[in-house]
Amino acid sequence: MLSDIIKKSIAIIHNYNMFRIFNLKFGICLVFSVSYLVFSASVAHAALIIQAPKYIGLTNGLVGYWSFDGKDMAGNASYDRLKI
Repeated sequence: MLSDIIKKSIAIIHNYNMFRIFNLKFGICLVFSVSYLVFSASVAHAALIIQAPKYIGLTNGLVGYWSFDGKDMAGNASYDRLKI
């Protein structure tokens, strides 16, 4: 009777310790995974377009000017103030 209680107690303690070890391993893996994702981010490559591409047809001068002032607005539409 007493030996069964001791065996069950040892089994419970063993299971609890295995759970704690699993949580510790999971926590360590999670910390390393997040650290790897954060600190190994690649460098962003950006570009600046100095001149508009020729194939879109915007090759000369100012194409449009919208002030978005009250006098140039009609509801959701804005009038182009460029006078060509």
